[in-house]
Amino acid sequence: MPYIRKLIDSSGKAFYPITTSDAVAVATNKSLKTKLSEIEAQISGIATPTRVKGSAETVYRTGDVNLTPTNLGLGNVDNTHDNAKNVLSATKLTTPRSLKTKLDSTTAVTFDGSGAQDAIPVTGTLPLTNGGTGATTAAAARTNLGLGNVENIKQLHLYAATLTVAAWKGDDSAGYTQTATCTTQDGGPAVTATMQFGIPMARPTGVRETDSALRDALQIVNSGVVTPGAGNVTVKVWEKPASDIQVFWYAR
Repeated sequence: MPYIRKLIDSSGKAFYPITTSDAVAVATNKSLKTKLSEIEAQISGIATPTRVKGSAETVYRTGDVNLTPTNLGLGNVDNTHDNAKNVLSATKLTTPRSLKTKLDSTTAVTFDGSGAQDAIPVTGTLPLTNGGTGATTAAAARTNLGLGNVENIKQLHLYAATLTVAAWKGDDSAGYTQTATCTTQDGGPAVTATMQFGIPMARPTGVRETDSALRDALQIVNSGVVTPGAGNVTVKVWEKPASDIQVFWYAR
């Protein structure tokens, strides 16, 4: 501490070049010299380095040495805060994030771990062994499920036609025929000539005499032949019914 020695004499009193006020402060502080001596002793105990070698170097250098991240073995380290770094790999996220798939989307999305992701798209097909159909079309799915011969249509629809006494044509020898408009009762397709009709039916009225007449007429129609056409049916019977009747059929 040469500079300190110049300012304080052997008696502990300060002299030039410090100011008069500083000299008074130093001269009146008897313990200052002691404290400075302790500090000087501590400093003198520190060895002065004579040469330097970084961990990435093999030869020691002397004189003025410029330390760099590279010669210290830190060439891949930059002065970037951890919060601003892009981590190349990690075993887990500091904050867990929830992930959900979106089965109706194939649009790619990005995920940087900053928040939950609930729209991860799905591509490809799920095989039968994992609970899927292994197909991308309805037809292929039915085939894979063993239902290739099943059509996605309602097999039977209800139709009705009203047969009146006055509309029968023919005689007892050739039989009686009548063509009547036939319409769907449940939203089925229009009647065509290729349809297959089931057994004719009638709807009871709850009136004894009326229902008895309907049963007689229905029995005659049931013993005859029904031929479908374009929006109609032609019924041929061998006995002329004695009452009007609304006939119902299930057809496909």
